[in-house]
Amino acid sequence: MREKSDGGKGRRGDGATIAPRSCLVRSARSRISALLVLVIATLAFSSCGSRSGAVPASATMGTCPVCHMKVNASDEWASEIYFKDGTKLLFESPGDMLAFYTSPASYNVDDAQKNRANIERIIVKDYQTK
Repeated sequence: MREKSDGGKGRRGDGATIAPRSCLVRSARSRISALLVLVIATLAFSSCGSRSGAVPASATMGTCPVCHMKVNASDEWASEIYFKDGTKLLFESPGDMLAFYTSPASYNVDDAQKNRANIERIIVKDYQTK
């Protein structure tokens, strides 16, 4: 099928103006790009899970609020801070625990974990005996 050329003016035979095909393609791409950005932003923010890395005191797994690594309480270098409300934070290393302890307001945890008065105990493993 052959199209009639209108000299690139985007007009139909009845005088109505139509958008050139390239504009329609660009418009669709823009909508797809905007949708993709929205999906990525949603996934990025929803993957954060809860605001705090706090887990029940009996938990054996958690996420370090400093480096965001998954931590198993039995890991060689794992450190823990227990709070009076029955929760704890697990840290990937004593260094991460110390960084948090000296500046808890810098990390994305609940207000209860930012207040040092709520700390019940801190556990750090001995290097030689583990």
